[in-house]
Amino acid sequence: MKQRSYREEFFRDHRLAWRTEPDRVLKQYAHFVPKGTILDIGMGEGRNALFFAQRNFSVEGYDTSERAIAKCRRLA
Repeated sequence: MKQRSYREEFFRDHRLAWRTEPDRVLKQYAHFVPKGTILDIGMGEGRNALFFAQRNFSVEGYDTSERAIAKCRRLA
């Protein structure tokens, strides 16, 4: 339960906690990932999940923070 409350506090702001760009290394090597389904565990606000979704991957994302998930949905 402690982890959940920490993440809720972390994502409580209306601003994005992270930038909207995907992780630099992920972006650099994304062309090696075969088309299919991506599972993003601990997706936060979804910057990496959205990156793959925009490239026609099927994406499943999970996070313990409802606030982070809500931000991801708004960005989608």
